[in-house]
Amino acid sequence: MNGFSIIQKLICTVNKVWRLYAMRQQAMGFLKGVGAGMVAGAAIAMMNDKMMKNNRNYRRNAHKTMRAMEQLFSNIQGMF
Repeated sequence: MNGFSIIQKLICTVNKVWRLYAMRQQAMGFLKGVGAGMVAGAAIAMMNDKMMKNNRNYRRNAHKTMRAMEQLFSNIQGMF
């Protein structure tokens, strides 16, 4: 009876360790995705900054789009 109890506790401990390992792996995958998104966003921001300085039409279109998105978000916020 005592040997069975020890084996049962050992299996329970192994299951807990395995769950913690799986949770850690999922968290690391999420953080890698967040990091990749930040790097991609920084690259796009640098490219847009360079284009905004050199191209007047691009700058106008960007401002129009930004105003339209602000209006869309304010409308959505008003609905809530």
